[in-house]
Amino acid sequence: MLHYSDVERLVREHQLTYFQNIVFATVQPSVKFIIPAGPFSTVIFDKVEQYLVHFSAAGMRLFPVPERESQPVFLPWKSVTRFRVKRGLITYRLIVETAQGRLRLIVNKFVLGNAWAGENTAYLAEHDFFYPQQ
Repeated sequence: MLHYSDVERLVREHQLTYFQNIVFATVQPSVKFIIPAGPFSTVIFDKVEQYLVHFSAAGMRLFPVPERESQPVFLPWKSVTRFRVKRGLITYRLIVETAQGRLRLIVNKFVLGNAWAGENTAYLAEHDFFYPQQ
């Protein structure tokens, strides 16, 4: 489980500005294949990737969770060709398009045992995830 101490450590290590602008997100999994079995079917999804996402006026930075060998990825807003937020009942679905491709993220409005995550998500939603209006 992700704890607030993990966020604090991330902020210290990468010298990030922090004010309710880090949330936990997963990449929307795609269907790998479907196994039909009579009245029931089994759906197999691709591997689920999880990130801590830091939003700022400059862009968004994705930190893999759990920390792997890979470095964080920075997407400056000027390289984003389309940014869309779909507001759901319990999640936000972020669609980020760049010249290199499309990234679909799911951000939960509430995370059990992590009140900070819900507060940060609400704050970011109020501020349109810091995406500059163009």
